[in-house]
Amino acid sequence: MRPERRFKPGMDGGLTAAVLISPPHHLRTAEILSKRWGPPHLRKDLELHFKEMRSVERNVAAAIGATWAWLATHSTPPLPKWPWLIPVLFVILGALRCYGLWKQFGDFHDYIQRIEEAFSGAGDPGGWEHYLGLGNTNLFQSTGSFWIVLSIATIAVALYEYST
Repeated sequence: MRPERRFKPGMDGGLTAAVLISPPHHLRTAEILSKRWGPPHLRKDLELHFKEMRSVERNVAAAIGATWAWLATHSTPPLPKWPWLIPVLFVILGALRCYGLWKQFGDFHDYIQRIEEAFSGAGDPGGWEHYLGLGNTNLFQSTGSFWIVLSIATIAVALYEYST
């Protein structure tokens, strides 16, 4: 037998609205802010985006290596020069994909900062996104360095093959 409902949906006397506007004190503590900086699905989204960025980097590097290996081993009949530009195309497409993912990281950063501001009070340490400021610059530097080095290498190999 179903339990009896004492309140009809939406008829809680404004309690839900009061909780949404002013969260309970136990949700505003520094311990909660340091451990839970957003909804669980948001953390999972960030992890998936990070894994996606790394898999794009890995897959582009593997595709470039496979293309170079194929071009180097199939040069018995003279190949035209343009196939050596294919790895440059891989770098451009991969870098554009990672740039799009990086922009989504920025959107997550802004959203999490808004959540932290809503739950922070005077004297609270803030959250991780406030501590970072403009975002995780280490991730940007490592990803940017990877794409710069990879683009220089593919362009250098393409120019070398065009010159021979």
